[in-house]
Amino acid sequence: GGAAGGVTMGNVTIAKGNLNTISTRDANLIIDSHNGQITLGDEIGDSVNIMGTLDVNGQSTLYSVNVQDLTNNRIVIVGEDGELEDDDKFRFDGNDLDIGVADSETFTVNVVTGDTAIAGKLDVGGVFAITATDQSNEPADGALRVAGGAGIARNLNVGEDATVDGFITVDNGGVEGVLKLYGNKIESTPVPVPETGSGMFTIKSGTGSTGSDDITIDARKTIITGNLLVEGTTTTVDSTTVAIADKTILLNKD
Repeated sequence: GGAAGGVTMGNVTIAKGNLNTISTRDANLIIDSHNGQITLGDEIGDSVNIMGTLDVNGQSTLYSVNVQDLTNNRIVIVGEDGELEDDDKFRFDGNDLDIGVADSETFTVNVVTGDTAIAGKLDVGGVFAITATDQSNEPADGALRVAGGAGIARNLNVGEDATVDGFITVDNGGVEGVLKLYGNKIESTPVPVPETGSGMFTIKSGTGSTGSDDITIDARKTIITGNLLVEGTTTTVDSTTVAIADKTILLNKD
């Protein structure tokens, strides 16, 4: 029968007028097709408005989707029951991937330059390789820059010069520490201008202005090419044979 200029069949009303509406009065509207495909387009109109929930049990192919409860530049994730949602702490604007609260991000990467900023702790289980070849002339430059201290549990290998502004301490957990030098020369040179320095090399053992512990040189031969000045109060030579090339020895010179 007719209803407001339309056609009513059971619970279904096909309205006639500007709305071109198909509605049910008190039950669900089920559209079934013989070939398993229903096309909503030119046959019904340019657009279809669904006021309730659209439940699709099969595969859906959509040319474009506009989800109104999502926010621009937020990354879409799958929430509870498969619902698409976003989070204000997970953003991408086409250039920067940001994780964390805006202006207090814990992780940021620029997809153009690759620059990455990490505010938290970085744990690397495998090899961490730095392929940059920037040279280092001071602690603030180079391919690897560490603002704080660096703890290294295994060997440290340096391919070129190593500059230490402070002290080198060899500590073997309370046992005798060993500093091994595999080169054949220890050299002290004056500090370059405009800085100053005498180039004097001092070996000190223990505390105090003159040291408090012994220094042992264990070598087949110790060669001194310059003068030897001993400023202590007692010098003991514990050798079986002492050979002095100079025939003159000054005793109690002063």
